[in-house]
Amino acid sequence: MRPWVVLVFSFLASLGAADSAALRALLRIPFVPEPLSLDLAAVRAERAVEGLAKLNPELLADRLNPRLNYRAASYMREMGDPASGEYARRAVDALIEAERARPLDLDQTRLLIEAAIAAGDLELAGKRLDDSKLTDADVATLRGEIAIFRVFEEANVAQMSPAGDRMLRISLEALRNSDVAATWKELLLGAAKDLRRAAQLAPKDARPHRSLAVALVARAYVESAIRWRSEQATTSLMPEEAFAHFKEASNLAPEDVVAQWEAYESRVALERSRGASVASALPKDALKYVATLTKRLQVIATSERTDSRLAAEILGVIVSQGTKPEDALAWFDRARGSSFKPRIEWLRFRLLLAIGKPAEAAIAGEPLLADKSVPEFALALAVAYERAGETERADRLVVESLMKWPGSPELRLARSIALLRDASGAGLVEAGQTLDQLTTVLTDGDPLQDELRFARAVYFGLIGDVDSAKRVIDLIDKKMPARVDRLRKALSSTEAG
Repeated sequence: MRPWVVLVFSFLASLGAADSAALRALLRIPFVPEPLSLDLAAVRAERAVEGLAKLNPELLADRLNPRLNYRAASYMREMGDPASGEYARRAVDALIEAERARPLDLDQTRLLIEAAIAAGDLELAGKRLDDSKLTDADVATLRGEIAIFRVFEEANVAQMSPAGDRMLRISLEALRNSDVAATWKELLLGAAKDLRRAAQLAPKDARPHRSLAVALVARAYVESAIRWRSEQATTSLMPEEAFAHFKEASNLAPEDVVAQWEAYESRVALERSRGASVASALPKDALKYVATLTKRLQVIATSERTDSRLAAEILGVIVSQGTKPEDALAWFDRARGSSFKPRIEWLRFRLLLAIGKPAEAAIAGEPLLADKSVPEFALALAVAYERAGETERADRLVVESLMKWPGSPELRLARSIALLRDASGAGLVEAGQTLDQLTTVLTDGDPLQDELRFARAVYFGLIGDVDSAKRVIDLIDKKMPARVDRLRKALSSTEAG
C-alpha cells in the first residue's frame, strides 16, 4: 500500500475521533450459531469402534464364522472402513460353503441375504430372497432394504440416517442427473411399497417401520431435486408419513436411544417444514410428544446402562433447543463422564457461548483447538474471547486462522472487523477492499450478509462517507433495529461534527 494512501485514510479516521470510537465500539465478530444437534454419524462410528474391539477376540479365534464376519462388516461399515465389504464377502462365502454340507436353516438364509447386501452383491441377495422360505414380512423388509441400499450405494452413502449430509448427497446427485433421479425415485417407490406391506405384516417389529421412514425421506430428497430442475421449487424433505414410522419405531423400541433421537429429529424437521423456526416453537401436540421422548431418555440417562451417557447427550441437545437451554448443561456434564470426548466438549462449548457464558466457553473451547481443525470452530472460539472482553486475543486468533483457511468468508469478514477496530486507521483500505470483495461471496440468503452490510456501513462512516453508510443501513434497518439505531446515532454525531 502506498504511504500517501495510508496517511489519507489515517487522517480521515482521525476526524471526529470520539465519533470514530463510537462507531468502532459497535463492531463485533459476526457469528450465526446453528442449533445444537446430535452427530449421529460420529455416534454410530464410536459405538462401532467399541463393538468391533469387543468382537475382535472372538473373530480371531474363529475367522471363518459367518455371523462374526457379518457383525464385523456391519461395524466397519458404520466406521466408514472400506474393508467392510471384504468381511461381508467372507460371511457369504462361509455360508455358501456350509450349504454344500447341508441346507441352510432360516436364520442362516437370512444372514446370507443380509451379508450379500452388505457385500454389495445385490443380485445374489435378490435371487436368494426369491428362493427363500422366509416369512412374507421378512421378504418384504429385505426386498425394500435392497432397493434402498442400491440407491445409497450409487450415491456413495455409507449409512441410512433420517436426514443430513447423506440425504443431501442423494439430492445433489439427483439434481445433476435426471435419469439417475428418475431411476432412484422408482426404486424408492418400490421400496416404500414393500416396506409398508412388511410393517402391516409385522406391526410389532421396529425394523420395517424405520426402513420405511428412511425410504420415504430419501424419496422426498430425490423428488425435491426433480422438482427443482423443472420448477425451481422444492418439496418438504420430511413427509408426515416418514415421521409416523420413525415414531412407531421408537415406540416399539423404547430402550433404543438412537431410535428416540431419530423420532425427535424427524418431528422437528416436519414442523420446520410447516414453518416452525426453532424446536421451542413447536405446536402443543409436538411439544407433548417431545416430553414423552424426554421422559424415556431421562430414565435411561439416570440408569447404569451402557448407553446412559448417550441418552444424556441426546437429552442435552433436545433441552438446548427448548425454552430453557441453560438446563442442557447438566445433561452434557453427565454425558462427559470421566473421559474427554471432543464431541461432547464441542456441544458444551457451543451451549456456553449461546447462553451468554463466553469466559467459560473459551475455557471449554481451548482444549478443542487441536481436535477441531475447522474454520467454524476457530471463529466460534474467537467470538468467545471477544465476548469475554479479550478482543486482542480474538483478533490474533482470527489472523492465525486466516493463514490456515485464507478462503473462509467468515474469517475474512472477522479480519476486516479487526482492521476496522484499529484506532490508527492503518487497516481501513484493506478492510474496505475485503468487504467489497465479500459482497459477491455473501449473497442473498446467506446468514452473514446482514453482518457484512453492518460492517460496510461502519466502514463508510469511518471514512466520512455518511451517505453511503445510510444507503447500506436502509437494507438492514428492520432486521437488526437496535444495532442500527445505535449506528444511526453514531453517524449523526459524525455528520454534525
